[in-house]
Amino acid sequence: MMPSEINQDPVQGEFFTSASDLPERVVREALQNSLDARLGSEHVRVRFTFSGDGEALPVEAGARYLRELAPHIQADPSADPAEREAIDEALACLDGPMQWVTVEDFGTTGLAGDIEANHPKEPGNDFWGFFRSIGISPKGEDAGGSWGLGKWVFPDASRVNAYIGATQRVGEDRTLLMGMAVLRTHTVDETKHPPYGQFAAETDTRDDEWLPLPIDSRDDPDFVLQTLSDFRLDRLDHPGLSVIVPFPKEDLTPGAIARAVITQYFLPIVRGDLTVEVRAPGERQRTISAETIGREVVDIEMPATENAHDEESPDSLAGVIRLAQWAVQLDDEAHITMQVPTSANNTIELLDLEDLRERYERGDRLAFKLETRVRRRGSAERTATSFRMYLERADGLSSGHDYFVRGHLSIPRMDHITRYKARVLVVVDGHSELAHLLRDSEGPAHVSWDPHEQRLKD
Repeated sequence: MMPSEINQDPVQGEFFTSASDLPERVVREALQNSLDARLGSEHVRVRFTFSGDGEALPVEAGARYLRELAPHIQADPSADPAEREAIDEALACLDGPMQWVTVEDFGTTGLAGDIEANHPKEPGNDFWGFFRSIGISPKGEDAGGSWGLGKWVFPDASRVNAYIGATQRVGEDRTLLMGMAVLRTHTVDETKHPPYGQFAAETDTRDDEWLPLPIDSRDDPDFVLQTLSDFRLDRLDHPGLSVIVPFPKEDLTPGAIARAVITQYFLPIVRGDLTVEVRAPGERQRTISAETIGREVVDIEMPATENAHDEESPDSLAGVIRLAQWAVQLDDEAHITMQVPTSANNTIELLDLEDLRERYERGDRLAFKLETRVRRRGSAERTATSFRMYLERADGLSSGHDYFVRGHLSIPRMDHITRYKARVLVVVDGHSELAHLLRDSEGPAHVSWDPHEQRLKD
């Protein structure tokens, strides 16, 4: 670090600790990034691969990727007993075979953008966003993510807080490798270091002039090919991004990943936009697609604390998947169109409520298109927009379940109909002005719509 640099520890997550929702966060952020990087109308395919013990790298092979990391982990200044225990565990990892998990996407652009750019903001530069920015997103308004923090699930998933990305970009005949280890500000041999350690191409550039650049397969083909082979990466002929998580935390299991995929991304899977594969030695390969999701949901693992009528139980999820399968095949005319009611105009009274109630009571599904308008602050223009809602009676539920989706992203912490034994799916087109407004009402985890979120107020 330069003498003038501010001492600052990362606050993106609790490092060197374990969180029960780790698989959900990894799936949520990884798939969101892949769908945001979709190549035109291509079908997006994401593959999670676990090494297990059988394909773990021998100590010597794993060491080439984590060279010189140990003294920096050892130097972490934390005095918290739980964190010290995790640091000791991280150091012990480096003395054994390297288990790993990889996340690869296909049908995507790869990390596009100028690899030598590093201005305060690089709109549209996904390479910069993934490797060179914290809390700043280069994505446009139609994207699922917007905070620039989602990538931190990858070091958080590693017991040594490290990750490596391998990307091939559309129109290029090369593979680029780059990565990072995220620690805290620390001192090694009386030299102060920043929290972010780079995995990058070697160079003789002075520290105060150094810009980390990726290892390029055109410059060092042997190392890149060895990396692809070591981690079984399919990154030579297909654009996209592969992320390597060395020494994954125990929470990250194939079953937990499969469950998180179905609970959080059932709608884009049902639509046919997304397929997810989960591979692990000694286990059957799970392929979660529009054709298989109805079968795969039966086998998902449930945490011991959840009950049979939970919103994410296999039975409840199977119900909303059937509702979504019905919804996606409806045309515009099959929806009941109405204006969103306001205090001045109760448009519900314009509907044939008696007929709708009769249909609901006998178990018919109902589809609505609700129209409204959105106005940006400082503008007089009110843009017409709409969202869809699908409703069915569900007497088998202990309480009502509602599922909200903006674009392809589920918003899980939204419970509004618990009094009614019904199931509701609310869908907002990710390209609409309503989706842009709602996106600004979400915090970094994208789990709820909050009218008090500062970005929404702005």
